[in-house]
Amino acid sequence: MRFGRAGVSRDADGPYPTLLDESDVVPRQVDGVSGIGFVVIPSSAAPYSVYSVHRLPGAPRTVGKSLDLQPDGSFRTRAESAQGACLFSFAFDADDPLGTYGIDVYVDGRLVRSAEIRVVAP
Repeated sequence: MRFGRAGVSRDADGPYPTLLDESDVVPRQVDGVSGIGFVVIPSSAAPYSVYSVHRLPGAPRTVGKSLDLQPDGSFRTRAESAQGACLFSFAFDADDPLGTYGIDVYVDGRLVRSAEIRVVAP
């Protein structure tokens, strides 16, 4: 599994979502082109379910519809089915806080990896 700055790349077939670089420091760009992301690289070709829990350094004013607030103040994504390597990314809003974001990734209900990413001003 890899974590870092997610965004859009382009090739002859057009734009596609990708992990632009692996990093534990990501600039908060609100252009809709990049954000925080992670790639799940499974050990087999079998389908799997994935969700993530995000701990932010402060409360954002707005939250996307794909995130559910948890009792401890963290946010959980809804489980998604996937097969093969898959990118999961989250764009920034202008009011998203700067600081350290914690991300826990669960595959088939099991915690498989945690990471901390520091979000800084661009």
